[in-house]
Amino acid sequence: MSSPACRVPHCGGALEILLETGEHPVSNGYIREGENALRKPLTLARCPSCGLLQLPGTFAEEELAAAVPNWVRYNEPEAHLDEVAALLADLMQGDTSRSIAGLTYIDQSLQDRLKKLGWDSQCGLDVLNGADASERCSIEQMLAGVQSGRWGREGQKVDLLLARHVFDHTRDTAAFLQFIRASLSSRGLVVFEVPSSIADIEACNPLMLWESHANYFTPVTFLRTLEAGGLKVELHRQFTPGGPPVLVVVCSVGQADVSVAGEAEDVTEAALKTYVAHIEPNREALRVKLAALRAKHPVIAMLGAGHIGNLFLNLYDLGGFLDCAADDDARKSGLHLPGSQLPIRSGATLAGVEGLFVLMAVNPAIEERVIERWRQQNPSAVFGSIFPQSPRSVLKL
Repeated sequence: MSSPACRVPHCGGALEILLETGEHPVSNGYIREGENALRKPLTLARCPSCGLLQLPGTFAEEELAAAVPNWVRYNEPEAHLDEVAALLADLMQGDTSRSIAGLTYIDQSLQDRLKKLGWDSQCGLDVLNGADASERCSIEQMLAGVQSGRWGREGQKVDLLLARHVFDHTRDTAAFLQFIRASLSSRGLVVFEVPSSIADIEACNPLMLWESHANYFTPVTFLRTLEAGGLKVELHRQFTPGGPPVLVVVCSVGQADVSVAGEAEDVTEAALKTYVAHIEPNREALRVKLAALRAKHPVIAMLGAGHIGNLFLNLYDLGGFLDCAADDDARKSGLHLPGSQLPIRSGATLAGVEGLFVLMAVNPAIEERVIERWRQQNPSAVFGSIFPQSPRSVLKL
């Protein structure tokens, strides 16, 4: 069987498979009791030619759009956006006549900041392409439309296009970049933002892997990919907005002045080998720990029925040690997590449950606040975290 090809435009190198974790469902493709979710391989590969880490053979855009409810929203970091808005204002030389559009709901926060600086920005391109303004389409729906050629722009071009936290989701990267180029005016700029994978790789964080994230960028591979897609980098920065680093790049259409194609890799082979080697021992250690907790606690619930928590359960095959997932989003109540098949209940249903162990799948930065709130209704509950960087990591208990 031939190796899958790199998705970077004009690269097409044969990918080197680094890690195979088996077949998994769409982590936030919630199902009803008795339903079976489609599964696809979750495989990490690297292109020897351009260096990009990517997931080959995973779900297509259309499959993700069908599986993920359109009300699912991803919360991305925002602490750095004032600085990003100021950089953009400088690049546009204070010309408030320039039209601005956001590609998804994630861009609203940056749009709002630019409005405060004097730009009367338009509503997002998702709305302009027919989505209802009160229930904007999901990232998955937008990318499926771009990939299939159905995402019509009605001839509209903008001077500044905001595209935060979508580029790392693209399967048909060439089609997406063609869409971006076609959406820009002659003086147009596009703002991309993606997570940097370096910190997760060096920390051996397995939860970096996610079937929706098709591409895992580093500063060098991000610039290489944009350059290969016919864009000229005008500005690039790395920010650490109270969490993992993010990469922000502003591009225009055109050939880059200075190529980064030959620059050295910023993730070492040793770091990648260590990351891959960490997965299986971690799996066994987690299963031993959950088995011990199961013997002590009559009820174990995962707090947070989002994609990261379910990915954690499926990646390590831990669903059999838990009773349910708890989430206060009423739209999830009564549904089940794909793969693990755990029922999703509201947190209120666990009030007063004796012997409760709560496995937290919430942002580690807010864990203590969450625990304080939960202990008001269940003082005897014991808490652990799925995140290795948390002081309450389940492996540290």
